[in-house]
Amino acid sequence: SFVGFLKAPGEEALDTSANDVLDSAALPEEQDSLPEVTMLADTYYCGVDWDTVSSNCDTATPCPSGDANECPDGEQCIAFTNCGGMFNFMSNPNVEGGGPDVESVKKTFYCGTSWQFLENICDGATPCPNGPNDCTGEEEGCFAFTGCNDEVDPGSFVGFLKAPGEEALDTSANDVLDSAALPEEQDSLPEVTMLADTYYCGVDWDTVSSNCDTATPCPSGDANECPDGEQCIAFTNCGGMFNFMSNPNVEGGGPD
Repeated sequence: SFVGFLKAPGEEALDTSANDVLDSAALPEEQDSLPEVTMLADTYYCGVDWDTVSSNCDTATPCPSGDANECPDGEQCIAFTNCGGMFNFMSNPNVEGGGPDVESVKKTFYCGTSWQFLENICDGATPCPNGPNDCTGEEEGCFAFTGCNDEVDPGSFVGFLKAPGEEALDTSANDVLDSAALPEEQDSLPEVTMLADTYYCGVDWDTVSSNCDTATPCPSGDANECPDGEQCIAFTNCGGMFNFMSNPNVEGGGPD
């Protein structure tokens, strides 16, 4: 619920883009693909906000059409929830009520073929923010989580993908490391001492994790290492080794 991709000691950080998630998970060849936008309808559920829905999937009402008329009175149809078991969306702390930024997700929707986007071939691809009706080419589909829009990194809001007809990929740290096929001697959970590399100075987690290049490390955890007016923030996304997910209920962002 708070840590995404891990980097093995001495290795480059694992890429959090949707393409590399699928590659590293070693899905069967015929299922190694980006999802069509129509599949995202399975993440539309009724509720008062994203946080509430994603915490109560068992009782939430699906609304695959995206229309609030499918929902009980007082509820709206929430897009891109973590219900349905197919996707793991990361909540953006700047979005009221939680969840990814809907418009950012839609900016990754492009017409083409899945293999085209897995190979990062975006030349000539056209956006389809409204779904497959935006696509006019023969045999084209509207695919989500492409890397065709330079303004949006799909890895910033979507974690593990489930291939159609397969069980959802496990998001536990052990399985992340297994799926990444790390060298055997590096296939391990991190020692706690390694987390000191994520301690950086700043006013809050959001600010630090957005400004890693200029933030001051404070590996001891002591604010005395920091400039005046700053505190030592733990478990930031600086240092390149870990990708912590922000808890929308934590003031200033970051995991609890």
